[in-house]
Amino acid sequence: MICTGADQAIGFLRLAYCADNTAELVIAIGEERMWGQGYGRVSLSEALKIAFLEMRKDRVIAHIYHENSRSRHLFVSRGFVPCTQGTYSTKYQLTFDAYLHPEVSERDEIA
Repeated sequence: MICTGADQAIGFLRLAYCADNTAELVIAIGEERMWGQGYGRVSLSEALKIAFLEMRKDRVIAHIYHENSRSRHLFVSRGFVPCTQGTYSTKYQLTFDAYLHPEVSERDEIA
């Protein structure tokens, strides 16, 4: 559960196991009045710590709806890069190396 400082539940976070040592991340904040308050940013940071440092995953993916510009901006700002585009959403990924070395983007590594 994602809660406010007053322990009011405003959303949830889910880390699901996938094939190839990957975790799928879902963050949902249902209280629209709480959007833009930093809860997603804090939740994403904590989820990445768990996925990479505790679960020892090589990669985290997230499917983000095209119209969800806030979520897209949040994930891209943390180093996620698009890897597959669908009709309604795009799959973004962050590798363990990119998490450890955010100053080096995956595009730089490929070049």
